[in-house]
Amino acid sequence: LTGEISGDAEQKIVLKNRHFIVNTSAIRDKNDKKAGIVLIFHDITEEQELIDELEEKNVLISKANEELMQAIDIDEALLAREEREKIAVEIRQELEAKINETIRTIDALNSRGQESRAQKEKNLHGLAGQLRRVLADIRRIVYQTKEHEGGHEG
Repeated sequence: LTGEISGDAEQKIVLKNRHFIVNTSAIRDKNDKKAGIVLIFHDITEEQELIDELEEKNVLISKANEELMQAIDIDEALLAREEREKIAVEIRQELEAKINETIRTIDALNSRGQESRAQKEKNLHGLAGQLRRVLADIRRIVYQTKEHEGGHEG
């Protein structure tokens, strides 16, 4: 047979659990009539098995990655919660100290019954100033807490 090979095609097939790529080409004679067909089988079973194994491992890696991302999200949420709890403890301690200081001042003023009216007014003025500072501190702490919570929610 003399002539050129034309009409190439390639196809994947499976025969008896083996994977092949089959290349087909038509053989034409000098008059361009089909004189025959050439089939070439390339056994790609090992390559296909590696591809299948790689795809399975990619699925496993994707699942493990999702689980890891979920664990990271949980860890970050726990850290944020711990930080908020730590700040809440600090706030309670600071407020308790300031309130106790104010109560001591009030108790001291009550125990001084023999003071002049002017001295009592001066002491009450001092107490009012101390209460303003305590309230200003409470306001500052509340704003800081809101800002801190807002930073974690956004």
